[in-house]
Amino acid sequence: METPAPSLAELKSRAEGIQGDDDWNDRVFNSGKYSRAFIPEGLFQFALDLIYGGHEKLGREFIETAWTPKYPLDRELLAECDALLAKSPYWQVIKEQRRSGKNVEAQTTGLTQKTGAE
Repeated sequence: METPAPSLAELKSRAEGIQGDDDWNDRVFNSGKYSRAFIPEGLFQFALDLIYGGHEKLGREFIETAWTPKYPLDRELLAECDALLAKSPYWQVIKEQRRSGKNVEAQTTGLTQKTGAE
């Protein structure tokens, strides 16, 4: 699952796009107050792609960089994300693979169920 790290230009562009996303400022429902319901979905989606792709530190830094300056960074939300990530069987396999240098594909074959439609 390891992927190449994106360029700094791509990271900066994505972070700027998320910071300026209208979801932070939903005109109908959000009266200028912070709400988890109005975080752009791309923020955590891209960060998790980085994390699962072998760039954990970069993914975490991306969240902080892309977070809107309009609201303080939600540290409780980050702690919840860490707790959810810790429960993921895939994350545990990936972390172990990185520590040992073994092939992730060989270790994850038991985690997925076969559907019969191969």
